[in-house]
Parts: sequence; C-alpha cells; structure tokens
Amino acid sequence: MKLKNLKPRQTYHENKSLSQSFKKLRGILAALEKRNLTEEIITAVNNETEALNSFEGHDKKLLMKIKTAENNILKLVRMKMGLIPERFYTFLWMPLGMAALGLPLGTALFTITGNAAFIGLGFPIGLGAGVVLGMGLDKKAKKENSVLIIDQESLAPDKD
Repeated sequence: MKLKNLKPRQTYHENKSLSQSFKKLRGILAALEKRNLTEEIITAVNNETEALNSFEGHDKKLLMKIKTAENNILKLVRMKMGLIPERFYTFLWMPLGMAALGLPLGTALFTITGNAAFIGLGFPIGLGAGVVLGMGLDKKAKKENSVLIIDQESLAPDKD
C-alpha cells in the first residue's frame, strides 16, 4: 500500500501560514515514503490525508486540521516505529532543563546568597544544560537511524 498525496488548495498561496503548514506536512509525508512503514501506519496516515483532502471548511479551520494531522502522524510514527523529527530532543529538553534544573538551581543560589536576582540566573543555565542534553540525544538518535529527516526543498517557498 502506498501513502496518498496531499492535494493543494487554491488558497494555499494566499495564506502564508497555511502554505507553510501544508509544505511541512507534505515534507513529512515525503520522508515517510522513504521508510518501510507497516500497513497500520500507512492506513492511519492515509486516513489523515484523506480527511484533509476532503475538508471543505475555512482556511483557519483547515490550518488547525493540518497541524492536528501533523501531530497525530508524528506521534503515531514515534510510538510505533521510534522515528522522531529532527531536533526533537533539543526542543523537548530545552524547557525541561529550565524547569527541572534552572529553577531549583536559581532557588538554591537565592537561598545561599539571599539575593533574589539569583533566581533568574538559574534559567539560562538550565536552558543551556537542556539544549546540550537534547543535542546529545539527537546525535544518538541519528546514529541509530531513527530520525525522520524532512526534505528541506518541500519547505522552501514557492517560486512565482
């Protein structure tokens, strides 16, 4: 079974955010085409694509449906096959580093020094630690060939 194509609308070129979301989803589908997918995943992705192709509502609602379909597809592929998009762990660990490391570190510095300005010092330290940890996990995932590389040409703006 083959993945269905996403059909463009006339209004894609008029609405920049809709066009970008459409291109990103098209890039995800192109990246999935290169992988050996199970019938279950192909069916689920085709159902999402068919729902988008047959949608007749306004552009705002279509944009929400495209983003929901993108999230559903990426979540399904991550859960079933262990595939993640590029920089997945970096974006995951950046806020986690701020919350899990930066806030306690800033609070500890505040407690030690008695100066409330040190609470805010923990956030950039946690952010940096989260980015470094996430980048390390991304490199590990790339070595294991579990990164879904989205074709950058499909994300490029259309040449008119």
